[in-house]
Amino acid sequence: MNKTKYIILLLLFSLPLHVQAIAASNYTDKSDSLEFITLFNKGQDAYDNKQFESAKNIFIETISKPIPSNDTDITKPLPFQLAGFEYLHMKKQAANILKQIYFEEKDFKLALYYHNLTTGIYKVNYFGCGLGLMSDAANSVLFKSKCFEELNQYDSAMSALVSHMDYYSERFVDLAVMKVGIDSLKSEMIFALNNLKLYGNRFMLTLLGNEICVALFKMQTRVINEYKYTNSNGDTVKVQAREDIPLTDKEKEIAIEKQKESFKNSKLYMLVMEYKKKNY
Repeated sequence: MNKTKYIILLLLFSLPLHVQAIAASNYTDKSDSLEFITLFNKGQDAYDNKQFESAKNIFIETISKPIPSNDTDITKPLPFQLAGFEYLHMKKQAANILKQIYFEEKDFKLALYYHNLTTGIYKVNYFGCGLGLMSDAANSVLFKSKCFEELNQYDSAMSALVSHMDYYSERFVDLAVMKVGIDSLKSEMIFALNNLKLYGNRFMLTLLGNEICVALFKMQTRVINEYKYTNSNGDTVKVQAREDIPLTDKEKEIAIEKQKESFKNSKLYMLVMEYKKKNY
């Protein structure tokens, strides 16, 4: 096996398992790659020209078609060199457009269905940096939250945001107010703060059934093993394997009490205790 194919195989097996499975098994020789690309482009043209019914039909057909059989193509930029990746990406784009169309048509259940395809079986990340991935993830949870809100499923709309509270704490609080009212929310916040927990290195509180990480605790560590190796320059490099030192009950209690006081100055706490309605 040549070096290029070896690298491509390594990249393939570094993808999420569901992407590996699709890339490995969802091919058919009966499906022509040019036909697949032409169909997707027709759908894109229809959407760009605001022919939404036509676009919907074409993109639904695109999603239902098996991925064409093809080999790796080293003439394309990574990750599109990988067999099937280009077509998997097109299916994700089709699902992304379908979810937007159905959202505009106020069919929020179908919007959620196609959104879940983009984050599930067609979850394909191709950004070149961590910021791109974070932005994509933040936009994804916001869309999901908006769909649930339109369906009056406020619990789900709030839960969708928990992983990105740094982005959407204002929206979370507004949804919570819609659900229980500001007076009840303030009481819930005080109760949640009084019951703040430390799990491992994560300070967690539970607000309206949502477990929220509000801060990280810097654990002390100890060396459990050391390794040495010689690098390409001939230098000896020492690597240490370390583990966290468990806190005593007293140390944990002190850490929690300090975090309780610190949390009173946090954005989330102040948004609740000094609530002002915002529009999105």
